[in-house]
Amino acid sequence: MRDEVTALMEALASVMRKETDGLRERERVRDLASLGAAKARLVASLDAEVTRRDRVNPDWVMELEQEECDALFEQVADLRDAAKANADVLQRQMELSRDMMDAITLEAMRLTGARAIIYSAGGSMAGRELTTPISVNTEY
Repeated sequence: MRDEVTALMEALASVMRKETDGLRERERVRDLASLGAAKARLVASLDAEVTRRDRVNPDWVMELEQEECDALFEQVADLRDAAKANADVLQRQMELSRDMMDAITLEAMRLTGARAIIYSAGGSMAGRELTTPISVNTEY
């Protein structure tokens, strides 16, 4: 029964590695979305199992046999490494997406000439660049 936690950690690390590889290889978004959903389910299952064990016996980790304890700590280290690599790739993907949207916005502003001049109550004028709405698949 105690190996259920390590099995969940192993499955979660495997899903994270697949997602990381998929992002590096530019896989289709649908495939990555299913991996993200699987990752969320595994995290929820792992959290529920650890919470249940803590509620039943708060010292369950201390009561593990040395062999089980070693396996658990090894799996925690493996999960940590997979999560770190996954987080790095996801962060880079978000940065690339943000950079792409910024470039699209600048180009749209350049093409539409979305500039405005604001007159203040004191008579001064200030130029302002307005953001052009960007539509992807006809949705804002």
